[in-house]
Amino acid sequence: MKLTNKFLLVLAIFGLLGTWSCSEWGKMDPEAGNQVYPKLVLRGELKFGSEFPEEVTLGAYEGGTNPSIIVDDVIGYVPELNTGYIKTNSSLYEASLQKGISITMWVKVSDTNPDNAAVFSFSNDEGTTLYMTENGSLTFETPEGTTSNSVSEDLFSANEWHYLAIVINTEGYLVNVDGAETLNVSTSEIDFQKVIDVIPSLQYFYLGYGSGTAPGSIWVDNISTFRNIITANYIEVPTIEKDAGVELPTPIYYQNFEFGLSTEQIVGSGSVVTDDSEENQYFGKVFYNVGADGTEAQRTNYLLLPGNIFSNITNAQTNEMTISFWANQGTADVGFNWYPLFSAYGAAPNNNSNTTPMMILQSRLVAQVNCPGGEWCDFTNAQNDNGENYAVNDWLHDGAWHFYSAVWTSTTLTVYVDGVVRNSWTVDGVTKEGQYISGPLTQGNLLNYICLGGNQAWNWGDNDPSYKFDDVAIYSEALSVTQIEEIINQKYTNPDVIPTPVYAQDFENGLTTEQIIGSGEIVADNSDDSQYFGQVFYNVGEGGTEAQRTNYLLLPSNIFSNISNAQTNEMTISFWANQGTADTGFNWYPLFSAYGAAPVDNSNTTPMMILQSRLVAQVNCPSGEWCDFTNEQNDEGANYAVNDWLHDGAWHFYTAVWTETTLTIYVDGVVRNSWTVDGVTKGGQYISGPLTQGNLLPYVCLGGNQAWNWGDNDPSYKFDDVAIYSVALSESQIANIMTAKYAGN
Repeated sequence: MKLTNKFLLVLAIFGLLGTWSCSEWGKMDPEAGNQVYPKLVLRGELKFGSEFPEEVTLGAYEGGTNPSIIVDDVIGYVPELNTGYIKTNSSLYEASLQKGISITMWVKVSDTNPDNAAVFSFSNDEGTTLYMTENGSLTFETPEGTTSNSVSEDLFSANEWHYLAIVINTEGYLVNVDGAETLNVSTSEIDFQKVIDVIPSLQYFYLGYGSGTAPGSIWVDNISTFRNIITANYIEVPTIEKDAGVELPTPIYYQNFEFGLSTEQIVGSGSVVTDDSEENQYFGKVFYNVGADGTEAQRTNYLLLPGNIFSNITNAQTNEMTISFWANQGTADVGFNWYPLFSAYGAAPNNNSNTTPMMILQSRLVAQVNCPGGEWCDFTNAQNDNGENYAVNDWLHDGAWHFYSAVWTSTTLTVYVDGVVRNSWTVDGVTKEGQYISGPLTQGNLLNYICLGGNQAWNWGDNDPSYKFDDVAIYSEALSVTQIEEIINQKYTNPDVIPTPVYAQDFENGLTTEQIIGSGEIVADNSDDSQYFGQVFYNVGEGGTEAQRTNYLLLPSNIFSNISNAQTNEMTISFWANQGTADTGFNWYPLFSAYGAAPVDNSNTTPMMILQSRLVAQVNCPSGEWCDFTNEQNDEGANYAVNDWLHDGAWHFYTAVWTETTLTIYVDGVVRNSWTVDGVTKGGQYISGPLTQGNLLPYVCLGGNQAWNWGDNDPSYKFDDVAIYSVALSESQIANIMTAKYAGN
């Protein structure tokens, strides 16, 4: 989690924001001999990311478990303390205190957390501890005895995040919760002057430890400790900026139709079509049930999904599931309210009728389930959490795309449209003949005839609708509202639709505007995957000889100009690569390059950009616009610089995604290197040249032409499906391209 606070910004500007490490604590105190004034100084911050900071130590109570990092829907990465604790060195150790100390933090506690479990504490090895519990009780333990100030009532509600701002001074202590003063203690058995005198001798700081009672779930983040008394600006609740994206589980089934069907089967008259709505750039290929030329009928038109979906849900043993998809009215009749939407049975309809086992989700946002042994539920008005079912399908009548989600547990079913609850039911989950809904979760093997877009239950006289569908995903987990909202957001920010490249060549019909330099050729692929690759470009070729700046495929000169003209300030360079007959021991082969002109005297100069087979890069354009993509600029702190990804002799998909401040290199959809620069500083951090000055890079080469006068040969690699885009492809788009290759599309 990140906090936005103007005073924290001011402190950062003046260099006062120290990280929570013992090597920096105390550096903000005046030098010895100087007059010390009671001014406010931030001594330390403890923040959590995807991994625990190196300076903390994890521990557990007897029989307990160490804390773990989770992704919280509200805050992002936070530690969960459930029978475990966190220990670090205190940033207030050996600090010069005058009036007191202050602590701010975000805290959430479960409703089962013991009242006497410490949220935080300061301690030393000599038996002195100061700790506070969730209700604001403060306890001061010394070898001479223990004094405390007990508070009987909770300061804040359970299972919700709260911002605490705590002040302990020589006269008492105050606790502010969510910006409001909640506790002000000035009379107590505790000697607060002694507390302030002792804190600089307490070298340890703990979370979830100090009272002897294990926490039973506490979540914390952004702990800040100050010398002296914080002002009102720090008591004010700061804005939360999540430091982690919402984690989405992997679906057990997913289909976005971008590359047609895989294991699905169209029953009746339906088809995969290009969406023609106003939002078609986000939806691309979709499944159109019934279709433009078909006729609506009962139990006749639908998409039959893989028969193992519900078996896989049962095998996951979560007792949860989520069925989700985008739906559009298509050409269905707006006046009809009972259309089937999604259904599952034990077999296909018999004599135009279905029977048990069954489950169905209706377009009017209600449901029904009936499995053997009396395990059925009609999801009645009485079971609806609002006392009445909202049973209409007007959510589709505007002709727009809407996101449908049915979140199912053993006692609840919640139906959302566009992330908003339309119906929710709660049953006891035990009583058969009306309140038992676990059949699809626990007896999934019985529901193997699974239908999208039709196949109404029983013998009801309701047609299969001519709806359109996209992004069908079924999970063995109950998605949260936040996760549903994230899916919706991703649809409109990272669409699966593959954009049109500014340049593409698959070599199936030979060359067009390209030119082979040196000895290369178009050949039929002879690998184990030849049925997917067909004709490919073989650099150097069977009879050629590897040499420097001699063998490569010269691509059209307007590629980078077209990227600049698109004015997106983004690009993606992608292709399939195979080792061919190149030497596996050589690590510096050039892969793709661009210059202002052909080599002169076997040497290249600026302007230039190059992508190496060892998965690193370099760019150098006029006016100091260059970057070497160094270890320090790598998001992991070190470059992964090897070309072993080609040594197995198989085909691999290389992708370089480039923006003004980032370059990410993928192999087979997996990040191998990623760099982040400020994009402004010339002479080392400027990488926009190929994006904004593409006219300077007309000499574009695939498979060779190493930079400068470096002594690296052009490799005898093979290439296929070269595509260059004026946008940054998303990981899902990269995955879709790979899927399409092996689907034969």
